Amino acid sequence: DRGARAIRQAVEVLEGSDELRDDPRLLAWAAMGPLWLREVNIGRALAGRALAVARRKSAVGVLPFVLTHVALDQAATDRWAEAQAGFREAIDLARETGQRTELAASLARLAWLEARQGRSQQSLLHATEALTLARELGLGVCEIWAIAALGDLELGLGHPEAALGHFEEQRAVLRARSIRDVDLLPGPELVEIYLRLGRGQEAAEAAEEFER
Repeated sequence: DRGARAIRQAVEVLEGSDELRDDPRLLAWAAMGPLWLREVNIGRALAGRALAVARRKSAVGVLPFVLTHVALDQAATDRWAEAQAGFREAIDLARETGQRTELAASLARLAWLEARQGRSQQSLLHATEALTLARELGLGVCEIWAIAALGDLELGLGHPEAALGHFEEQRAVLRARSIRDVDLLPGPELVEIYLRLGRGQEAAEAAEEFER
């Protein structure tokens, strides 16, 4: 609760200051708050402004980070084509500027989107590269996203057994890193697959964990 209040206060400060809203680095971080809160009426314009300011100031060091998160927000709606373009631009810029962390993040998220779109070859290629980078650099969240993309890909292709292996690995990585983010937990996917495979007790346990 204290964290949520602090995010809302930061957004209010930013929205009330023209000077602060002209700093692409500060905006890039502040724009993450509303995304974390999942509140559509709190500071949603900050990410778009951060991107516009970064482009205007040619803040190449900030752009991959901002582009990835704007694209992630778009991917959560029906704006998949825009999201794909944003991820690709972020990947290109991250490669050019040597930002390997941002490269892993963009690749993992693009792979997830491509899996949902049925772009199997592209998704596998990007997820594999993201997974290699994430494990080399110790980027737990990027590793989780890449594994999730592989699971979604196999599930979409009609391979529940193969998908199950990825989602169980994703859950294991989350537990090992003590990450309890419901957005990252593959509970619904595990429930669906366990039921398809006739493993009702495990489906019930996965559903209970997700609900908790």
